[in-house]
Amino acid sequence: MKRDQFPVASFYYEGRLEDGTVFDSSLRPGEPTTTLLGRHEIIPGFENALMDMKVGEKREITISPDFAYGYHQKKAVQRSKLSLIKNGHLLEEGNVIKMKTPYHVQPIEGKVLKRFNDFVEIDFNHPLAGKELYFSIELVGLE
Repeated sequence: MKRDQFPVASFYYEGRLEDGTVFDSSLRPGEPTTTLLGRHEIIPGFENALMDMKVGEKREITISPDFAYGYHQKKAVQRSKLSLIKNGHLLEEGNVIKMKTPYHVQPIEGKVLKRFNDFVEIDFNHPLAGKELYFSIELVGLE
């Protein structure tokens, strides 16, 4: 295999939280999910598990925050003036908004935690940050 070629893994999966809540799944009818292994298109713990599996194998894995979405970071919770946010006057606690920053190519999502006077506090941590994740995986193809 050439250095610029990466194996394509095809798989089915279901992701759950500690309490059993399903947060993501590809178990509905249709084509399996695919990813290029070694390109870091998915969280490291999941990719590492796929790289260690054989076609046809099913596996239950647990991924710590270190190998998933990291830990909740206080510095990712930001306070801003509502007047500086487009349609900021419409924001309410619990809203999820997308914002562009000078540090990100794509807009990032944040959840409005608090609104007070002309200010809003927004959490830009990934919703799964700090959580241990549980996955059922079935590797169905590797090319």
